[in-house]
Amino acid sequence: MLQGSHEAECRHDGRWAPPVPVCVPAVPCPPPPVIANATPSAELGENFTSGMSVTYSCDPGFSLIGDASLSCTASGNWSLPYPRCAVLQCPLPPNIDKGKYNSQDLKVFTPGTAVIYSCDPGYYVMGEASIYCTDSGNWSLPLPRCEGGCAAPPGLHFAELTEEYKNQTEFSVGDTVKYTCQPGYMRHPGIPPTVTCLKNQTWSEALEFCKRKQCKYPEAPKNGRVVILTDLLFGSAVNHTCEEGHELVGQSQRRCDIFGTLVAWSGAPPICQKVVCPVPKIQNGRISIHKNSYTYEDTVSFKCHEGFTLQGHHTVQCRADKTWDPPVPVCERGGMAKYYHHPTNTTTKPVVKCLPPPGITNGEHSRHFSDTFDIGALVHYSCKPGFFLIGNESIHCTAYGIWSRPLPRCEVGCVSPGVGNGKVIGLESLYRPGDIVRIECNSDDGPKGLHESQCQAGGTWNPPLPICEGAPHCSKPPEIANGWHSGLATVVFAPGMSVTYSCESDFSLIGTASIYCTEAGAWSHPSPVCQAVKCFHPPNITNGKLIGHISDTFPYGASVSYSCNPGYSLIGNASINCMESGTWGQPLPRCEEIRCVFPEVLGVKKTMMGNTYRLGTNITLECDDGYMLEGISQIQCQEDFSWDPPVPACRLASHQSSSVGLGVAAAVVLLLLGVGIVWKIISKQKEGYYHTYENYGHRTPVDHITEQKYSCVP
Repeated sequence: MLQGSHEAECRHDGRWAPPVPVCVPAVPCPPPPVIANATPSAELGENFTSGMSVTYSCDPGFSLIGDASLSCTASGNWSLPYPRCAVLQCPLPPNIDKGKYNSQDLKVFTPGTAVIYSCDPGYYVMGEASIYCTDSGNWSLPLPRCEGGCAAPPGLHFAELTEEYKNQTEFSVGDTVKYTCQPGYMRHPGIPPTVTCLKNQTWSEALEFCKRKQCKYPEAPKNGRVVILTDLLFGSAVNHTCEEGHELVGQSQRRCDIFGTLVAWSGAPPICQKVVCPVPKIQNGRISIHKNSYTYEDTVSFKCHEGFTLQGHHTVQCRADKTWDPPVPVCERGGMAKYYHHPTNTTTKPVVKCLPPPGITNGEHSRHFSDTFDIGALVHYSCKPGFFLIGNESIHCTAYGIWSRPLPRCEVGCVSPGVGNGKVIGLESLYRPGDIVRIECNSDDGPKGLHESQCQAGGTWNPPLPICEGAPHCSKPPEIANGWHSGLATVVFAPGMSVTYSCESDFSLIGTASIYCTEAGAWSHPSPVCQAVKCFHPPNITNGKLIGHISDTFPYGASVSYSCNPGYSLIGNASINCMESGTWGQPLPRCEEIRCVFPEVLGVKKTMMGNTYRLGTNITLECDDGYMLEGISQIQCQEDFSWDPPVPACRLASHQSSSVGLGVAAAVVLLLLGVGIVWKIISKQKEGYYHTYENYGHRTPVDHITEQKYSCVP
């Protein structure tokens, strides 16, 4: 290695200055020292010799003290002193006039540490109140300052500052600012829409110079009514309900909302439609009225085919729960009804059973797998999580074959009340309607209002929960059209508390469902919106058509019905509904061609070929030789795939069998008594040219049946 200066100059005295360097062997150094929280510029595994150097840099959050570079000396050691990396700190925060920062006792300020300035009484902070220690060891800029006068005017839910004051940042004592009413509000005559900066650097009280606009009285749907929850003013809500036997199609709740500069009820008015019962079907019988659909209070009568007896009631009625009352009867072969015998009573009574019990909203019953229930049978109801059972938990099957009333219902409970700067005595995650909570505030921040509140059916607290002042909190979450949030019963929203938005049954949620209150006192996300659920044109079915008013789109809950072309019968439910998912309910009904199957009956022959026949086909029947027809000879294919009247039977002709016996007897008699007695027997057999059909109560003349003559066997 070169020892000395690598340059030299020839002097006037004939010497080099500085002295000529010499080359000496390089001396190795050990690896450079490890310095805490620092990184060297060279790999520690490299070979280092005299004359080489290494430079250190500190990790983030640390600052270098000393020379950043070390050199390998001719003695084979690294130059001293070694540098070190100390924790990066900011100096004490700067002071501001008429104000101070918090954390006065704190002496060490590392990067990321923030302080907040506040002003002396009578002054307010101008600019950002907080500064923080940066990674460079300096405080962020600019510093706030304390000014006299008033801070920004108060924000009002019913009004906003006029344009000339919106961007103003400084307000002197005596300054007056004006407000204009928010949409949905109107000026209250006689009250000026202003506030003034007072000598104590506060604003004068903001009176309610804007009042809510009022919606028109909502029209009740036909066969329904309107329930006004509070009033008809902007932001209020009304519920729509239907009379017994009707169900609501459309929004159950509407709000007085803003549309431009006017207020009106949100959404389209709902309608009340009669509930639809399933089409009644009876085997081996027929019904009095054939319709595509049967609605509330429609009655249907039943009649069995000949040879069958009705078990149950002849007439049933469509009830509000979409069932037939009493249950649809059955036709059983034979001439006697089913009876049971009461041990202490000689009267016989028909067997009575109940159909499956009705369902309840947000709940279920315990007997899912039975089709019928005996008199006295009990079923128990339970509610889904988050709901509580109101009323008797069980109903029983009555002697009339219907379930006892009233049904229980499942009501939503109340969520745990959030109280900032206070506590709830007997805290639970969910409360049953009727439960009472007691609120206590910390220190001297006594509650405004009553200390106790009771959970109401529907999930609200009454009276409203008290407010404990002094705690940082968020404003109430924004309300959304056609929906609600879980914090309706909460008064104070402390940092960390969250609310979840839900939409009405015919709307879907767009956006973030759950938002939470941040430490800054603002909500984490904008509120979502509820978008109306719509179904597009319903699907078509083969050999059938849609009936009623058909449009391109349908609201949630809307129902459409199908009917079949002539000669086809509807299989399945005639109606489908627009579902919450925006699709039509399944399965679709289908139209099946009506074809009656002709059974194999001993001795019966028909005039037409084939085994199945279309609706309305008439078939004339005859019996094989030696058989007699029992019933009507012409039958017709019906809509329920049956024959009317039922297919008759052919029985062995009794007069033919008797004629054979008489013929044998006559032969014997001829041998014994002679021709005279034979003639008498033959003349007796010529009777019977009329046949009586007792089953149908009339006498058929000779020329309408096939005459059959008989003779004796010689």
